[in-house]
Amino acid sequence: MLSRKMLSAILAAVVLTFSLCFGQDPFFIKDGDEVLVWGNSITDDGIYPRLIENYVLTHYPDWKVTFFNLGWGGDQTRNVGRLRRDIQLCKPTKVAVMLGMNDGEYKPFDQKMLEVYLQGMKDEIELMQAHSNPQVMLISATPWEFRCTPQIPAGKVDDFSEFKLLFYPQTLRRLSSELGSFADREGHKFCDLNMASQVTIDAIDEYDGNFMFTAEGVHPNIDGQLQLGLKILESMQAPSLVAELEICAKSGKVLSQQDCSVEGVSKTAAGIVFNRKAARLPLPIYPSTRKLMKEVLGYPDNWDRDMITVKNLEPGWYKLAIDGKEIDILSHSQLAQGVNLSRYAKTPQMIQAYQVFEQTEIRQDAFYAKWRRVLLGGVPRRLPSDFTPFKTDVSTDSLERVEKRAFEAQHKLNKPRAHRYEISQVQNPAQETGQKIRADKFLENMIRVSVSVDSRTLPVFEPPLCIRGNFTYSPQYRWGIIEFKRYYTDIPVVLYDDGTHGDALAGDGVWSVEMFFRKDAGRLRFIVRDGSFLKGYWNQLHPESFNNSWCESLTKAWGEIQGVSLDKDIELKWDMKMFEKALAAGKIYQP
Repeated sequence: MLSRKMLSAILAAVVLTFSLCFGQDPFFIKDGDEVLVWGNSITDDGIYPRLIENYVLTHYPDWKVTFFNLGWGGDQTRNVGRLRRDIQLCKPTKVAVMLGMNDGEYKPFDQKMLEVYLQGMKDEIELMQAHSNPQVMLISATPWEFRCTPQIPAGKVDDFSEFKLLFYPQTLRRLSSELGSFADREGHKFCDLNMASQVTIDAIDEYDGNFMFTAEGVHPNIDGQLQLGLKILESMQAPSLVAELEICAKSGKVLSQQDCSVEGVSKTAAGIVFNRKAARLPLPIYPSTRKLMKEVLGYPDNWDRDMITVKNLEPGWYKLAIDGKEIDILSHSQLAQGVNLSRYAKTPQMIQAYQVFEQTEIRQDAFYAKWRRVLLGGVPRRLPSDFTPFKTDVSTDSLERVEKRAFEAQHKLNKPRAHRYEISQVQNPAQETGQKIRADKFLENMIRVSVSVDSRTLPVFEPPLCIRGNFTYSPQYRWGIIEFKRYYTDIPVVLYDDGTHGDALAGDGVWSVEMFFRKDAGRLRFIVRDGSFLKGYWNQLHPESFNNSWCESLTKAWGEIQGVSLDKDIELKWDMKMFEKALAAGKIYQP
């Protein structure tokens, strides 16, 4: 007998097929929508809401959809007061809610916990419906990544405060299952992200057991955020097709086309040329997403198909060029099977998509600053239960102008353009692609950043010190090469006090590390933490460890370092005096 979930999946597939056959777009989001993304720290200024916004911008270039990411670290469904305040910023017609990670309270499941969770969810949805009556999609919490859970210290097996974490994956699974049933009863859409993420984690384990979806069990890193965004889009029934074209090289005729226009098809002595304009752009993702995650997810082939197929070419090797720029060297059989242009980072359309991407970053940053730093005056990130009212004696005009300019730029840059395609035979097969960049050549485009923290001016802490921030380790290069990226990955970088890795003098109490960033990296942001972070401790879970070893002065460095130029070698030194000076100068955002 088929299970209810299997029947639901079959029914969804039938509905999708029926809708596509009759020209109906089943996508959850529609033109003119205001989309609210509501959640906890996984959503708070997160990557997956930006990915969803970029999908709509690139795949529906004529639409005008506005997105509001109102996630807040530590949030739970019971915090209805925050929703009552923050929803005043928009009139959502669609809402995506992902809450549950904190609602399980990091302990074994109990019925009371479930009742509080579902009642809070019901209360929040009722408030949303009274405000603007949106359609709602409920998203289950991501799994607790068990392998990141700190090991139980020897002699503490009977300590329930430590042992209870072993049960948390089952707690989240139960909450997710009950949330799905709640969504069915109440008539809301549902995305079982808990199950989908666990399937992805298990699949990755078959290739690399050390590959981390998160760092501390809770917050997905940049790879995990891609998985979140794609799986949510899948539940929203987002179409994966960018455009599709099939041409016969022998006759010079178009065999089939979908979501693109084609002109000027002409046979040449070496191959074929044509002009093609796709109906949409490819989806830009964060470049530092690791290859294994993309392979396991089947990205981009399962999610973003921009297909060119050329049949009946003479056997041999062919250069694919767009607007005169070489993209790849392919065999006639590869071209006959079809080439997904979304696999290439340097096509004109992908470069255009990343221009849209950059405007999304600007728009979302401006909105976040308006909401959290101006209207709320920097309310601490981890206090969602503090329902401080919006300030009325402040001006948000300048930030709103930035938002407006970025929104207009998004919708100007996302319009597809026609491009000239040339497929011409070459005499020699392609040389090895993907060659490693020589270290000396790579370093020509890099700058050195030295970070040091003088522990002699700090309270007691658990060594070693470490930082986490806007960077990710690039294993294809020697140690110390760090590739910049805009959002932290939760991958810690350890500081040293042993005279190595850029540390000047062993045992002097100054912890240091030397890193390299691209010259075009822009700004730098990081958090300084002590060794308890490396064990996976989280202050909401292990308050006793923080009372004993956490450096209060280091936690205050939580935020963004502004005004730091990354166009030349620099040294960033931290001690209490420099911290207080930077804070007074407004160079550190202190929530």
